[in-house]
Amino acid sequence: MLQLRPYQIRDIGRLRAAFSSGARSVLYVGVTGSGKTVTAAEVIRSAVERGNRCLFLAGRIELTDLSTRKLNDAGITDVRVIQAERDVGNPDAAVTVASIQTLVTVRWIGRLPSAQFVILDEAHHGPAESWASIMRSYAGA
Repeated sequence: MLQLRPYQIRDIGRLRAAFSSGARSVLYVGVTGSGKTVTAAEVIRSAVERGNRCLFLAGRIELTDLSTRKLNDAGITDVRVIQAERDVGNPDAAVTVASIQTLVTVRWIGRLPSAQFVILDEAHHGPAESWASIMRSYAGA
């Protein structure tokens, strides 16, 4: 299991409070090395415990690999990974880690993994059309 730092525990409480107050989209910002991926893994673990399917979107291979490792560290082992030609893991896994560049390809049109909770790593890319097109597909998440 992950050992969260006090500020990560505080931040997760703030994220939960934002969602509880009705927010549908929340931006979490932290400096390099602050453990944003660890924090995300804990949030995902909690969402999965509540019965949600989760999608973690990343823009680089290093980030999909890191995210998958941190999810495993958080005790989440049933993870599907979609990246380039790689589609490994249980298609019905509660958590999917995917490369945005892969999901925008013709191969994935109409086949996106289902999710009620979506996290964008490197959210500053969100306005890019590739990211925005995927996010429109998860408007209810």
